[in-house]
Amino acid sequence: MPPLNTYQLDHRYREFWDRFKIHCKRNALSLHPTTEFPFKAENKNDHQISVSLTMPIYFQRWRKFGGKVDSDLIDIILYGDETVDTDTNEVILSGITVEYYDVPISKKAGNKVEAKAWERIRYDFKAPARFAHPVFHAQISSTPCVPGFLQKNSAIQWTVGAKGNQPRLSNIKIPTAYMNVISIIANICADHSPPPVFEKLRQSLLKNRHKVPVARTEELREHPLSKPKQCWEGLAWYVDEAPQMAATATAISA
Repeated sequence: MPPLNTYQLDHRYREFWDRFKIHCKRNALSLHPTTEFPFKAENKNDHQISVSLTMPIYFQRWRKFGGKVDSDLIDIILYGDETVDTDTNEVILSGITVEYYDVPISKKAGNKVEAKAWERIRYDFKAPARFAHPVFHAQISSTPCVPGFLQKNSAIQWTVGAKGNQPRLSNIKIPTAYMNVISIIANICADHSPPPVFEKLRQSLLKNRHKVPVARTEELREHPLSKPKQCWEGLAWYVDEAPQMAATATAISA
């Protein structure tokens, strides 16, 4: 397989992003940025390309509990980067953070409000694998997104308050699936949108996920579970929607 270049990676992520924006718009889900393309692919050296989010992806006022019509609302931001090895076209380094916020509604136009941080989770992967270090893992973080970076997304009209920012044991590593941007977005939609909306997105992502590089290490390359190689992705860990679930989901969304 010929090595990927920055143009090809940019195109693949742009195709994914455009599809996801359309999905959100059709289902009245607020997603930002609406016009800018948040991903950027650039060469790190002769054999590696970095794909980073130049601004946070912002899920604005989504359901705290996706299956409940009367659910409270929550704001979510996502940011981070991955490194692709062009010799194998596989991801060798990944660090993606998801932050969940309680953002009060301002009663005065133009007023900056202070948001409470509910949770911060960083999903990590680094090749080669290390001893006593889960290949794919999550860490609960106590470090908030840098305010200057947060404000690069013009839709984020709030600041991060100190309340709720208790110190965390960030060295605890929780084994997970491989959570790349696509898998994390699928996870957010599974938790915070109606079940039928998530199922449509999941099917779309499953058809197109092969276009975005996935993580592999030498230790996993010959592992029986590595065939097909996408099995480590979080997206692959959801089962098909059962008929009775579909009926329930339709009733909930009605």
